Amino acid sequence: MVMLKALIQYYEATQDQRIPDFMTRYFRYQLANLAQHPLQDWAIWRGYDNVLCVYWLYERTHEPFLLELVTLLEKQTLSWADYFENFAYKERQPTGDNNRLTHVVNIAMGLKAFAFQAMRDGNSHHLHAARQAIATLMRYHGQVQGAFSGDEHLAGTDPTQGVELCAIVEFMFSLEQLVCMFGDGGFRRSSRVACL
Repeated sequence: MVMLKALIQYYEATQDQRIPDFMTRYFRYQLANLAQHPLQDWAIWRGYDNVLCVYWLYERTHEPFLLELVTLLEKQTLSWADYFENFAYKERQPTGDNNRLTHVVNIAMGLKAFAFQAMRDGNSHHLHAARQAIATLMRYHGQVQGAFSGDEHLAGTDPTQGVELCAIVEFMFSLEQLVCMFGDGGFRRSSRVACL
């Protein structure tokens, strides 16, 4: 999934046609194989990064199979809407814990899910859900710099807690996707993280 984003950036810099050709073949492979070999481990939490790349290619090729792949990927990816609607992690989480549900980079990456769900079904509820998700994070884990805390895992509002640089970068990228989808610059203000 990370490499797909790198390939997209390479294509946008070079217009190298091998990139969309390769991605078309790769996404056909995913569609043919994900039913038998579903997403697992980290990919379950980060599947919307794959969805982002599928939509990128769809905007250029309009291949119908890509929308089938989006549906399949969404079924196999954690429901971030449910995660935030039933948010259970209101206190600092153990640092040695291997709980992917409290891993701040996964959470930062998951916030972009609302943009792609809105792209799929056009429901304005996703805008409200995205705002609520960020408000929930800030309520229980917000920090003065405008991000949510987490040295690997959510860490509460104590000002001595830090946040991973990876989480900041992924939070900014998710905010960018939300602003692009909804045209709402309020995502910048709500988090106070600079969105480039």
